[in-house]
Amino acid sequence: METPVQELPWLRTKDNQGKLSDEDFCQKYNVSFEDESYVAEDAAISTESLKLGFKSFIASGCVLTGNISIGSYSTVNIYTHVCGKVSIGDGVRIGTKTSIFGFNHGFSDVDKPIHQQKHISKGITIKDDVWIGANVVIVDGVTVNKHCIIAAGAVVTKDVPEYSVVGGNPAKVIKNRKTNSRPNNNSGVDQQLKSYSKQISNEWQEFLKHFIVEKDGKELYYDFRRSETNKRAYNDAVEISAAFDGKLPNEELAETIKNIQSMQDPKSGLVISASDENKTPIELITEVYNYDTMSAGYALMALGEKFLYPISVIDKVSNVKILNIIKDLNWKTGGWGAGSWIDIYSTFHYFNKINFDMEESLEIVFGFLTKKNNKYTGMWGEFINESGWLQPVNGFYRLTRGSYAQFEYSLPNVESAIDTIFTHTRNYGFKDWKNITACNILDIVHPLWLCMQQSDYRKDEIKALMLHLLPQMLSQYQSQKGFAFCPEEDVSLMGTEMWMSIVYLAADILGLENELSYKPKGIHILNNKK
Repeated sequence: METPVQELPWLRTKDNQGKLSDEDFCQKYNVSFEDESYVAEDAAISTESLKLGFKSFIASGCVLTGNISIGSYSTVNIYTHVCGKVSIGDGVRIGTKTSIFGFNHGFSDVDKPIHQQKHISKGITIKDDVWIGANVVIVDGVTVNKHCIIAAGAVVTKDVPEYSVVGGNPAKVIKNRKTNSRPNNNSGVDQQLKSYSKQISNEWQEFLKHFIVEKDGKELYYDFRRSETNKRAYNDAVEISAAFDGKLPNEELAETIKNIQSMQDPKSGLVISASDENKTPIELITEVYNYDTMSAGYALMALGEKFLYPISVIDKVSNVKILNIIKDLNWKTGGWGAGSWIDIYSTFHYFNKINFDMEESLEIVFGFLTKKNNKYTGMWGEFINESGWLQPVNGFYRLTRGSYAQFEYSLPNVESAIDTIFTHTRNYGFKDWKNITACNILDIVHPLWLCMQQSDYRKDEIKALMLHLLPQMLSQYQSQKGFAFCPEEDVSLMGTEMWMSIVYLAADILGLENELSYKPKGIHILNNKK
């Protein structure tokens, strides 16, 4: 059987140089070459000049035109096109069906057909020790510097730094071969995070004092959003201080822990008002404002402490009744409310599990949620003509935060959920900083973060969105005051705790969380992080 030297020129004998043995060919196409070089007989060569260095090969089916210089120990594999003004160094490997075009069609005159306009040529330079994979395209004007690898299928449109590994369309640097480091393509966001982190770490104790009011000889924390002192404001202040490994101003840690633990009703385990204490278990879990229980439990968790009593009310309602409650939630038009109930109920089980080592019994919840999730949208709620995906997406956050994230369950239909969140983000103009509240942005950032723990689907787009949003988030911080819940409001503890957490989540998506001097440890702790 004959050796296929045209396709595999490295298998030929040294004296076989293919077309280079034809003096007429070399003269006609201005070919010069060194020893042991080779051009396949069926290669299409129509050059103005072609230089081949020692032991360099051009394989079968290649097309070469223009002015081409190839150094020593370099190979051009089958069906590759090298055209125009191209300089290739020593030790270069070029894969099959690659296109290297050192020229371009002129097209600047819109009144003249492109085929009538002159070619332009900046030229392509490929320096020593470069490996170019199969099906790569390198366009005119590019320099590929030494020791680079171009991944198969890449479209190279700009210069490639030394020792780079590049890939994609358009090609981007994946890493540096010498240092094994990844590129810093965060548009300066890392420096903005550092600056913000330094500022807020120096100011948090002072701006917490801004929210303290004196009442009956006690220092209470004021909720500017509700124009009152309340438990959530106090617990938000605790979470902010704990994120910096600190404590509340003017208060010892033991006193803070005692204050929060005293909020709990021993009988039900909930944080409720005296007027609610005699309600039935079903009323307590369906009619009472139970966010205070969550905020108190998480504030204690942020301090490394826990409730004094289990949340016993959940054991007094049967699974059948729980399932009926879940089925009767307003999934059609009230996705946020439905998700909120799942969040709170799941969190009660979570507190019992981590605080008292009690067996969680959420099989009925996850069983329902698995069946209820829409495989085409990834949501539990439905699209509403008046508000679009707002209710379903915001409900997705509340529901998954308390259930799937905390108990480290895999999400259903992740890719569909990501698509829906991007549609919602576009429709509500979040990239243009429209319809901005802490809730609206948290409710896209946390779900995208959670989905990324399970899938790489649209990962680059998620990161690009965070790069776009983070500078806007950081600009909302008001020196020595904190964050407002939304641009139209004054600063608040709720807004500050939420935006601090959102910034951390977005930074974590980008791998920049270490630029921050704080870390959420309570309600916005990063559960289920891979």
